[in-house]
Amino acid sequence: MPHSPSLCRRAILTFAGVGLDIRPAARRFRDAMLRSHRTETARLFARVEKTQFHLQVEVAALRGLLQAEIAAFHERCELLEMALAAAEAGGGVLEKADASASDCAVTAIRRSATG
Repeated sequence: MPHSPSLCRRAILTFAGVGLDIRPAARRFRDAMLRSHRTETARLFARVEKTQFHLQVEVAALRGLLQAEIAAFHERCELLEMALAAAEAGGGVLEKADASASDCAVTAIRRSATG
C-alpha cells in the first residue's frame, strides 16, 4: 500500500504548486513557539553557571584550609618526633640521675644510721 502524504505535506505541495513558499512563515511560527523555551533554557544555564562558580570558589577555599591543616599537622608530627627523640636521648640521663640520687640517699641513710 503506498504511503499517503500527511495533511501538512499536502498543504505545502498545494502552496508550492501555486508558487508560494510557506517555509519562512513556518520557521517564524516555530521560532515564536520556541522563543519562551529558549529564554527559559538560557536563564537556567546562567543560573547553573553562577552556582558552579560559587561552588568552585567554596571548593578552592576549603582546599586552602585543608592544605593549611595538613601543613600544621605535619609540623606537629615533626615537633612530637623531635620531643620523643629528645626524651629518649635525655631519658638515659634521667635514669642515671635517678640512680645516683638513689645511691646518695642510701649512703645518707647508712651514715645517719651509723652516725
